[in-house]
Amino acid sequence: MSKEPSLPIALAESMVADPARTIEADAILREIPPARRPAALPSLLSGINWADPELLCVVATLVFMLLGGFGTSLGLPAELKFWFFLAAYFAGGWRAAIKGIRSLLTGTIDVDLLMILAALGAAYVNHAFEGAMLLFLFSLSNTLQEMAIERSRSAISALMKLRPETALCKRGAETVTVRIEE
Repeated sequence: MSKEPSLPIALAESMVADPARTIEADAILREIPPARRPAALPSLLSGINWADPELLCVVATLVFMLLGGFGTSLGLPAELKFWFFLAAYFAGGWRAAIKGIRSLLTGTIDVDLLMILAALGAAYVNHAFEGAMLLFLFSLSNTLQEMAIERSRSAISALMKLRPETALCKRGAETVTVRIEE
C-alpha cells in the first residue's frame, strides 16, 4: 500500500531508507490504542457562553462602533451615524456607568467613572469613534476578566474534588491514617 510521500521525492528519499514503506500519519494514529493517543487540544473558544448578556453587549458595541465609524464610507447619513455611536456608547458603557455612579455616590472615584467621563469627553470633542473604541475595549477587558475568574473558580473546585480525605502519616516507627483536617 504505497502512497505518495508528502515531502519532495529527493528529500523523502534522503530521510527514509525505503520510501515505499512510508505510511501516513493517520495510519499511525489508528495503530495507537485509544488510551495512549494524544489528547485533543482544547479549543480557544470552548466554554464561552455566547448567550451571556455582557458578551452580547461587547459584540453589539463593536458592531455599532464599526457601523458608526465606517458610516461615511457606507454612505450613511450623519444622523444614522449618531444613533450607531449612541447605541455603541450604551451597549459598552451601561455597566461602567452604573458602577461609576455608585462610586460617585459613595464619594470615591474609580476607573469605571473615569472611563465613562473619558468616552463622553471624546464624544464632546467630536471623536465619538475613539470614545466608542474606549468603551469597547474597557467592556471587553471586564468581560474577559470575569470569564477568567470563573474558569479559575471552576478549576479550583475541580481540584478540591480530587483532594483525598485521608493521608498516611508516619509517627515514629508506626504509619497511621489521619484525616486531612487534623
